[in-house]
Amino acid sequence: MIDKEHGKGFEENTSLGLFDEVILSGYDGKLSDFIINSNGRTNSEINDFGYENGFLPTHTNDILKILLKNNDIELISLDGKKAISSYLGSKDRKILIKKKE
Repeated sequence: MIDKEHGKGFEENTSLGLFDEVILSGYDGKLSDFIINSNGRTNSEINDFGYENGFLPTHTNDILKILLKNNDIELISLDGKKAISSYLGSKDRKILIKKKE
């Protein structure tokens, strides 16, 4: 079939990147609300929240990086070691992720 507007064989790219799906689904807002509207969430709780909403830890980490960059959240160590990452899925590290005060 010939596409009258764009020429023969034109196929529009309608595929989304993984991060586009996160934004369009509203998961970024859900995750932000989950953290901001609480006294903080552990890395385990946030990891589980991602899975419950159908997203992998990589998607959740991408959003957490943005929230950290915007100074919306802070990482607080619960195990005495310095918290430099979200440690999603880690059984050994325990951190609290909460709204920055």
